[in-house]
Amino acid sequence: MKTPLFAWSEKGYLSIWSINHFLSGYLWALIWIWASNDWLPWLNLMLFITVASLWELFENQPANQGWVWRCFGYKTGDYKGDSVMNAVTDIVVCTLGWLTVRIVAEVKRSMAALGALLGIAGALFLLFLFLNRKDLRMLRAAEAVPASDERPTINLAIPQCSVTNPLSVPPQT
Repeated sequence: MKTPLFAWSEKGYLSIWSINHFLSGYLWALIWIWASNDWLPWLNLMLFITVASLWELFENQPANQGWVWRCFGYKTGDYKGDSVMNAVTDIVVCTLGWLTVRIVAEVKRSMAALGALLGIAGALFLLFLFLNRKDLRMLRAAEAVPASDERPTINLAIPQCSVTNPLSVPPQT
């Protein structure tokens, strides 16, 4: 089966959680650059990639999946673990977030640049929250569908409406 570029689940290369991974690299670099005056940037990158890799290993351990994902509003059985390609892509996306801030910091390090970076981070986080809420709703809607082959029937018969008032419904006899 071919791995999709984007999937709502963690089985594609990218998912809604890719926004969160991008933001983690983005915010890590932002804090490091402005708090440490950009001290040893490549050490910073190696440290960050190590932390991101350890998180991916920790997150995908079967024993940890239950409580980690319950913290994010999911039920224990909702998350089945990342695909290997998704885990690798998560680390790449984290690094792209880090690199974005590095490039901006190289071009212009000012309070205006800091404000713009924080504004973009806020907008991305709001997008993530919106998509995450949609994901949780889709999971809950999927739970409402019976697992058996016998599906509930829905009566789509439209009651007779009068010609003068199409929204009126005649009284039941």
